[in-house]
Amino acid sequence: MPTVRTPTTDTTIQKRVVADSIRFVEWTACPLVKRLGLNGEDRWDFENWPPGGGKKIEWLEDTLPAVADQLDGAVDATQTVFLVDNGYLFHEGHILVIDTEYTIVQSRANNLLTVTRAQGGTTAATHADNAAVTIRGIAKKTGANYAIGATTTVTAPYNYCQILEEAVRVNRDQADAHDYGVPDTQAYHLAKLIGGDKSVGPKGRAGTLLLRLADMAYYGKRQVMSDSVEGMAGGFKQFITTGLTGDTSTPFRRETLEAQLRRIYNTGGMPDLIVTSAFGATKITQWYEGFVRTTLSEERGGAHITSVRTPVFPEMEIMIDWKCAETETYILDSERVGWVTVRPFDVERKPSLGDYDVDSVLGEYSFVVQNEKVHSIITHSSTK
Repeated sequence: MPTVRTPTTDTTIQKRVVADSIRFVEWTACPLVKRLGLNGEDRWDFENWPPGGGKKIEWLEDTLPAVADQLDGAVDATQTVFLVDNGYLFHEGHILVIDTEYTIVQSRANNLLTVTRAQGGTTAATHADNAAVTIRGIAKKTGANYAIGATTTVTAPYNYCQILEEAVRVNRDQADAHDYGVPDTQAYHLAKLIGGDKSVGPKGRAGTLLLRLADMAYYGKRQVMSDSVEGMAGGFKQFITTGLTGDTSTPFRRETLEAQLRRIYNTGGMPDLIVTSAFGATKITQWYEGFVRTTLSEERGGAHITSVRTPVFPEMEIMIDWKCAETETYILDSERVGWVTVRPFDVERKPSLGDYDVDSVLGEYSFVVQNEKVHSIITHSSTK
């Protein structure tokens, strides 16, 4: 004989997907999540998607060889053999520009380049140690032998997945009472977890779980998941190791920003986004006064987008994120960073064992930073 089911003993799971509500969060409530989005898995190819038991995601990446190096020692106007830091980047026929002088590589032996000086009507000159050596083309003699160029190694960076979950328990008496003008206590507390659309939470607010998801980018540490260990996803600092510069006592200077932009360009990167604090944004807009413009973006909920033209790149977006430390500024290629969704945030009714209702909100996400050399983290003072 079937048992009579009551609201208290009913264990039927009720699930409601709430990921779409995140679209309605105001631009300023969770800036980086809104800018980069949560569904990077739709943009990138993974070796193992969806991730299996270890909750590990991997992707393959490669980079173009660098287009610039520097001298390892000064040279005078008569030398035809140069020592450089990374000779493997160069081959016979490369047109090199050092200061304003053009040279052409005739041969290479490890880090030693034999060159023809004063090409293209330029004048042989003295060049200082660490002077930039930039590849500006290839020129070969008729009948010259082939040249083997630099190659890069395909790598398989990875990250782990992270489960974010929090539940709300409200007893029946509290749920039935309209305390302090709250008509639905359970929905009220769920709204604080989720935020977003009015049907789920107050429009414009970012819920607690979404804010914790945003923390992943800045503070995430990679840790493998197991039955006894919580899995954690690494953020920017897990991956970006080449483009680190400065410390909290270093003044934030225009020269530092542009040096990092040049470094990224020389490694084949095309950054389009600067993420910083209000302090950082103030400094940058002061440096480039007259080269800053603000536009209204309907695609981003009517947000005002501030862009700046620098000598290195035609235009870059400046985004203020209140979660970004005042002592940090990030230079990013937004097409190569972002979150991936393993399981979107869901609201799920849990079985009740007493005179109360329990709703749990749970989602599983990870974070991707591809080609770490095309990004940068500048650490600087927050006052100068």
